Amino acid sequence: MKGDFVHFTVVCQKKREPGVSKEERAKCGVSFILHKKYKKHISWDQINERILLVEMELKNYPVVVVAVYGPNDDAPASSDKFYDELTRLLDRFSIRKEIFLMGEQEAEQMIL
Repeated sequence: MKGDFVHFTVVCQKKREPGVSKEERAKCGVSFILHKKYKKHISWDQINERILLVEMELKNYPVVVVAVYGPNDDAPASSDKFYDELTRLLDRFSIRKEIFLMGEQEAEQMIL
């Protein structure tokens, strides 16, 4: 089982800075794990430190996975920016693609 998966990670810039507390480092970053047999069928992109986009073709069927880690309620401006960017990203895709939105979204309601 170990080694059978590919791990895509978006690391928060703050995690790379020395002396940053664990609480501060935990405020962003997102990852996605996929079985390695699909590795040749995917492309991925870091949209920002909270959104990871994975596009794949599974049995000739286009699939989009958007992995997110939404901001919490103590930063309304950051939350608005996050959901605006996420909505713009989702609007880019054709209705012919299956879109999976997964991750921690801090219970924000979205109308898609």
